[in-house]
Amino acid sequence: SAQVMATNTAQVTVLGEVSDAANSCVVTPTGTLNNGIVQLMTVTTTEANAEAAGALFKTQDFGFDVKDCAQGSATPVTAVTVNVTGASSNANILDNTAPGGATGIGIGIQRVRDAHRVGFDGSDLMTESYTAAGGTQLKYTTGYVKVNSATPVTEGPVKGVATFTIDYTL
Repeated sequence: SAQVMATNTAQVTVLGEVSDAANSCVVTPTGTLNNGIVQLMTVTTTEANAEAAGALFKTQDFGFDVKDCAQGSATPVTAVTVNVTGASSNANILDNTAPGGATGIGIGIQRVRDAHRVGFDGSDLMTESYTAAGGTQLKYTTGYVKVNSATPVTEGPVKGVATFTIDYTL
């Protein structure tokens, strides 16, 4: 009898980067940040419409551990700065960019240590302490935000995209 051979193929994408140790940091996602995504719990329109406009709700914590900055530099790193940008009609609410998305709702982010609401227009430069021994832990919470009291929240997907730029000072 003839043997049947099956051939299976799989594609694997491997990505890497080579950087100058004197000009970089090691940044590791923490909390619920997984592959660049924080998944919020589903909220009903009744729950969302009962929330105060501008307040975060149904939140999740996430962040970044930043360490080994400028390892090849003779000058030690003393602080890191964080700047966050994203599509935003309101300074501290990310627009819902999901296709066919819910209306009247967006995404907000605040810093855990002092409840500072992050602005998304590029002007909110946040300075964080940094030590060579421990680096720094950047901790945030994110959640839904009812855009205003006049616009009812409708059902649909919600997506807000924020770009975090982490830099250091010597």
